[in-house]
Amino acid sequence: MKALRYRRDLFRSRTQRYIPKRAFETIGNALCRNTFLRNLDSAQIEKISSAMYPVEVQAGAIIIRQGDLGSIMYVIQEGKVQVVKDNRFVRTMEEGALFGELAILHHCERTATVRAIEHCQLWAIERNVFHAIMMESAREKTMSFKRHLKYSARFGGYPEEVLLRIAEFCTEMRYEAREELVVKPQYVYLVCRGSPISVCIFST
Repeated sequence: MKALRYRRDLFRSRTQRYIPKRAFETIGNALCRNTFLRNLDSAQIEKISSAMYPVEVQAGAIIIRQGDLGSIMYVIQEGKVQVVKDNRFVRTMEEGALFGELAILHHCERTATVRAIEHCQLWAIERNVFHAIMMESAREKTMSFKRHLKYSARFGGYPEEVLLRIAEFCTEMRYEAREELVVKPQYVYLVCRGSPISVCIFST
């Protein structure tokens, strides 16, 4: 509770939910560049970006502290922060950088301390909100796969429960125009959308 009170003293969050276009692009680009999040699709990126809320941080404030159990991920809109691990300088991050993602993905301790070098404007999302979006997105994808299977020539006659089970094992792959699709015999391919082509596949 002490760390939580400390953070509330330093952070001044605004309650507005409108995401300006520039901020929306900053968040989206940060998600796409991140090693752990770059496979998110456009719908997931849009939902995550829309769910983020603005946070202002004073210069010198510790945003996350190494060893604390984290639950929030941040994207820098303006300002610079310093990353320190085991009391050693790691790097400086500025506009467009994302940090704190491991805590919302794995609910683990913070691996480094991040301190604001100057006044910063951040966008934040909490772990429970992020996971709710991902669960809803997974459900929507499964139902979409099921619909495509239902109206395909090969699977159209299968019972609903069988189609749903197959859909749960489908994976979506995207291919740009003129990109070669290498067909492997152990997979079944079903074109979902075109230009660019979206294909759901599953192992036989």
